[in-house]
Amino acid sequence: MRRAERELDWPALDRLAEAHPKGSERKYLETRKWLERKLDAALLLGLAAGPPLDILDIGTGGGHFPYVARHFGHRVVAVDLPEIALYDALCAWLGVEKHDVRVEARTPLPDFGRRFDLVTAFMLGFNTKADGTLFTLDDWAWFLDDVRANQLKPGGRLLLKMIRQAERCGPKYGDPELMRLFAGRGARFLEADRYAIFEPLR
Repeated sequence: MRRAERELDWPALDRLAEAHPKGSERKYLETRKWLERKLDAALLLGLAAGPPLDILDIGTGGGHFPYVARHFGHRVVAVDLPEIALYDALCAWLGVEKHDVRVEARTPLPDFGRRFDLVTAFMLGFNTKADGTLFTLDDWAWFLDDVRANQLKPGGRLLLKMIRQAERCGPKYGDPELMRLFAGRGARFLEADRYAIFEPLR
C-alpha cells in the first residue's frame, strides 16, 4: 500500500485542495487517513488475498476504497451522487472512474452490465429520503431484495457502514427492529464501526 501511495501525484492534490476551498467534502482531502481506513476495511473483508472480485462501491466519495481494492487486483464499479465537484476531482486524481447514481427508496439500482461478488456502502447517507426521514423497514427490505436479486452473484456479500443520523426520523443502526431485519438477512455486526456485513446477503 505504501508503494501505491508513492505513485500518487501529491502536489496535484495540493492544487486540488486550493481549487476547492469550501465544503464538508473537504474532509476527504485527508487522503492518507482515508486510505488507511479503507485498507483496514479491505483487510477485514479479506481482499488482500484470494482471486480478483467484482465489487460495487455505492457512495464512493473520493474513491479511496476503489483505489485500495484495485491495488489488490479487484475490479470496482464506483458510484456516487452527481454534481459533487470535489468527489469527481478526487476520483480523477486517484484514477477511479465514478458513475453518477442517486440511490432512492424503492428504486432499482442501475444495470451495470455485470454481477458483483461484493457490494459496499461506507458512511452511507442514501437512506435519507427527500422529505428528510430515513428508510422505513420496508424500504430497507426492498433495497436488500434489489441488491440480492439484481446486483450480487449467488452467495455475494454486502457491507453497510451506517452513520449516526441522530437528528433524522426513522430506524437507525442499533435500533432493535432494524438490527433484527439485518440479522435475518445474514448480517453480523461490528458495533465500534457501525458495520453490518451480510455474508452472504439472504
